[in-house]
Amino acid sequence: MAIMLYYPLIEPPRDVMYQGLLYWDMISTIVPDLADPDRESGWVRPSMMSPDMAAVADAGLYTPLSIASHVEPSVGIGGVDLTAKLRAALADLCSEMPERELKPRPAVEDPEQEIVYSDKLPPHCVDLLLENGLARVARREPMLIVSPAVHFTLLSVLARQLAHDLTAWQRVADRAEPCLPYTDQPWAFRLAHLPATGKPERCWQVELGGLLPVPDPSVPVSEVIAFRLKYNDERVRLVRAIRNLLRRLGGGEDPDEVFAELRAELADALSDLDRASQRRRVHWMRRSVSVLVALGSAAGAKVSPDYAWLLGLIGGYAVNVATTSMPSLPGDQGVDLSYLQRIRKAVE
Repeated sequence: MAIMLYYPLIEPPRDVMYQGLLYWDMISTIVPDLADPDRESGWVRPSMMSPDMAAVADAGLYTPLSIASHVEPSVGIGGVDLTAKLRAALADLCSEMPERELKPRPAVEDPEQEIVYSDKLPPHCVDLLLENGLARVARREPMLIVSPAVHFTLLSVLARQLAHDLTAWQRVADRAEPCLPYTDQPWAFRLAHLPATGKPERCWQVELGGLLPVPDPSVPVSEVIAFRLKYNDERVRLVRAIRNLLRRLGGGEDPDEVFAELRAELADALSDLDRASQRRRVHWMRRSVSVLVALGSAAGAKVSPDYAWLLGLIGGYAVNVATTSMPSLPGDQGVDLSYLQRIRKAVE
């Protein structure tokens, strides 16, 4: 399966957490390097976790990711200068937004969006922000006060690059699980794919409709973890069918032909999982998930730009595909995927 790298916040909301518990091997987030001396560097102190996140961690399903613990000071695992990439992304942002929206506000109105731990960033990035007036040091170090736009840009660009680098590292270590960026905030998703962060590359945008249902947020985390264990075969079967669809699309195969071949497998897998939820009396909530699937240069050249159509229905839920572009990342990590969960619109 795969590791979900959620961004831009340290802790995902419940519906994203439940998506991670059912359809991913592990949940990961970028955290400050606030390790206690007797703990492994990069771990999150239990006092910083909500009870939900602590339960996920206790089940062995959460891995924190810190810049200091997993990469060199300014260069990613893949040899990319993270500070240079962030500088380019911020310059891109400055060219399209008024200065007043980029400077930190005199008084913090939303701590979750305006305060960032400096230890979550490459060391030289902190100097870059302070020198350009894009941040100021908070009274409680090691925190910086930034605008929401700057905060989301920093963490979104870092998340996509680190997911790419960790996937490359997994492949070198002969581990099959890729690490893929995942967010529920459209603004963060857009910022992660700013033009300055890479060379434009043609890709598919696949709307998965209601193919990845999750329990309603009223369901306790313990119940979701129990469901994951009891119905492991059903959930893995659905994930593999969807990943197979995305993998073949990324390989340049015709979307209509691929969907026609996999329709029955997808429908059966979704039906099995729905029956499992009924036996467990778990009420599903369905939110559409959008996935960008990068195409190689050869396959991308064959795809018409700005084209969209309905692939078909699975269990009454539409699966749509469109052509768009996203900035490519250096190196070969297999199929490049990036996820956006649309939380504000339920699938009818």
